[in-house]
Amino acid sequence: MLTVLIVEDEPAIRKMLRTSLATKGYKIVEAKKGFDALDLIMSHNVDLVLLDWMLPDINGVDLIKKIRDTSKPSNIPIVMLTAKSQEVDKVRALELGADDYLTKPIAFEELGARIKALIRRSHGLGAENSINISGLSINPSRHLVEAKNKHVELGVVEFKLLYFLMKNNGRYFDRQSLIDAIWGQLSEVDERTVDVSILRLRKALKQHNLDRLVKTKRGIGYGFSEINS
Repeated sequence: MLTVLIVEDEPAIRKMLRTSLATKGYKIVEAKKGFDALDLIMSHNVDLVLLDWMLPDINGVDLIKKIRDTSKPSNIPIVMLTAKSQEVDKVRALELGADDYLTKPIAFEELGARIKALIRRSHGLGAENSINISGLSINPSRHLVEAKNKHVELGVVEFKLLYFLMKNNGRYFDRQSLIDAIWGQLSEVDERTVDVSILRLRKALKQHNLDRLVKTKRGIGYGFSEINS
């Protein structure tokens, strides 16, 4: 049975989420505070986190950073659930490692569909093989990227983006295609977020002189191609 962790300090919202997801067959664990959620992630096999932005002890985006830095595994799918609907808030959460972003009031059927898609993608990613191109290697099962045998530090979104591009070496994708592949067709992510994620990916690779592997074709989109191509 798949486990969903609900991190929400409002009892009424927690109850609605618990009831909705339990009827879909998920095991539910709950936390009212952010640091309690970290403890639960370490002690349970959590498949996905539903995270409120405003918590009593730590805000949701800071908690995302802690989850990515300290949890096992660090690539647990995280969905932000919040009343904050400004684009700048969405971009900030997604840049820091949230996999999806839903504004309240919650549409429970849509939430269920997004959870199912995120878990399916996260489990499928770990089952794939390593890829090695032009001195850059990515191992999805270990969530590891190395450039010429040196570790490359990537956020969760950038890792997924790099893996998708490397898996489709030589092909180019427009922004909407990347949104569908990385965040899902139901995502509220906009095209600017794709540009920001590509920029962050290139910045990480530039430290190893491999940023040229991620390429742009004017009028077409982004792709991955060997340096000598």
